[in-house]
This record gives sequence, C-alpha cells and structure tokens, in this order.
Amino acid sequence: MKIDPDSPEELSAQIARAIRAAIMDGSLKVDERLPSEQELAESFGVSRPTVREALKRLAAQSLIRTQRGA
Repeated sequence: MKIDPDSPEELSAQIARAIRAAIMDGSLKVDERLPSEQELAESFGVSRPTVREALKRLAAQSLIRTQRGA
C-alpha cells in the first residue's frame, strides 16, 4: 500500500483509499483485524493521528469497525 506525499490529496484520504482498495480486492478479509495504528503509521511512513483520521473515514463509510483497546 503506497501513498504519495507530494499529492495534493490529504494523506489520510490516500491511506483510506489504499485500505479500502485492499478490502475490496480481498487483500484484507472481512472481519480480519487490521494492523494496529502504530503498525499502519510505520508502514505508510506517517503519524498515528493521520492513520486515525483515515480509519475514521473508513468507519464513516461502514467499511471497518473500530474498538477501543482491542
């Protein structure tokens, strides 16, 4: 999953799009746990708040469920 830091699109939107694509193409399975925010941040080379915003976007689209402390 790649993002373009030089793109005018927000990083969180790019991350949300990359995760959405992985869900749609089956790379991430239904009901499979996503990596932690920290792991996602490291893999995308961004901060945890950026990842958190991306996850909020996906949750708002009902593509993922978030659980505190899970």
